[in-house]
Amino acid sequence: VAMGQHSQDTNVQYRGCCALANLAVNDNNKVSIAAVGGISAVLEAMRRHPQDANVQYRGCRALTNLAINNNNKMSIATAGGITVVLESMRQ
Repeated sequence: VAMGQHSQDTNVQYRGCCALANLAVNDNNKVSIAAVGGISAVLEAMRRHPQDANVQYRGCRALTNLAINNNNKMSIATAGGITVVLESMRQ
């Protein structure tokens, strides 16, 4: 919720990506995070803050942890996550 309400606040996006990355270490959390829109939140943070290395790094970390789940892997790809990660790597 905070990431959506404060989408322009780089610090909120960074900390949100950090929290989701840490929570996504747990298999049950991977499913729950995806179910409540966490994948979209991470991708949106990365799209809105392409020049912020902290958001990009933590966003990639969150996506990596989430993508261990095969359903999430497909959701990330379908939502344009591959392009977002490639753009992040170019920065």
